[in-house]
Amino acid sequence: MESFMRDDAHRLHSHIRSKIKLVLPHMKHTPVFSHRTAVEYWGSPAPNSTMEPLSLHVSAQQRDERPHTQGVNAHLWSGPLLTYMEDGFEVVRPEVCWAQMAQHCPLTTLITIAANFTCRDRKRKVSTLDDIIEYATVLKGFHGKRKCMEAIPFLIENTDSPQEALLAEFLIRHGFGKPVANFRVQLEGRACYLDISYPDLKIAFEYQGAYHANVDQMRRDMNKHNELMKRGWQIIYVTVEDFRNPAQLLDIIHGTVVQQHHLMGLKKVVK
Repeated sequence: MESFMRDDAHRLHSHIRSKIKLVLPHMKHTPVFSHRTAVEYWGSPAPNSTMEPLSLHVSAQQRDERPHTQGVNAHLWSGPLLTYMEDGFEVVRPEVCWAQMAQHCPLTTLITIAANFTCRDRKRKVSTLDDIIEYATVLKGFHGKRKCMEAIPFLIENTDSPQEALLAEFLIRHGFGKPVANFRVQLEGRACYLDISYPDLKIAFEYQGAYHANVDQMRRDMNKHNELMKRGWQIIYVTVEDFRNPAQLLDIIHGTVVQQHHLMGLKKVVK
């Protein structure tokens, strides 16, 4: 999974960088690439965005600074344009383009973009949750501010995939509190990382995508499951189908929480 996600991020970054290089000779001033272009430059897709995917997007702080180049959409941005300098152009930092995208995409996309920027993979991770939250919180009066504030309680760091981030959002939205992504558990002779978990209750959620259909991966998952069960963990496997029937998934989660609460004698976490 990690190498697959890393390869996708690298391909997306390279594609956007190549498009930028093609338009640079036609631009009079050093451009600041932003919005969807910056999101993709930093290795994250932007699904369901209303922004034109074939165009490049740049930001300026004054109207007369906006470039007029074919294939380039210019936007005014009143906030600080924190940038990263490349050869002949600048691109806004991840925390800036995250805030910029708020008015152009649904809440779930905003959550997954933040998850991609702050993922566990050190080669893909380009920002921290603190930086993203601070920029959007301090900046006043920008379009999308309300949606940023709505998204912040659902953001989670150190995930391995957008699906894990959306699973965390589902749990938080339904009153289970903020979980931990990729909690480390020491097994016999090795360590494993749980996709999403509540360590105090020893409840873990494992998202099962197509990647887990591989026979060898299934065998590893079963061995991991058995070892975790021996240590008192309860594992709930989640697929995309479960989100289409949330009532059934919630029943399973509630039942597991009650069982673990009873077995471990911990305070009830669901009010």
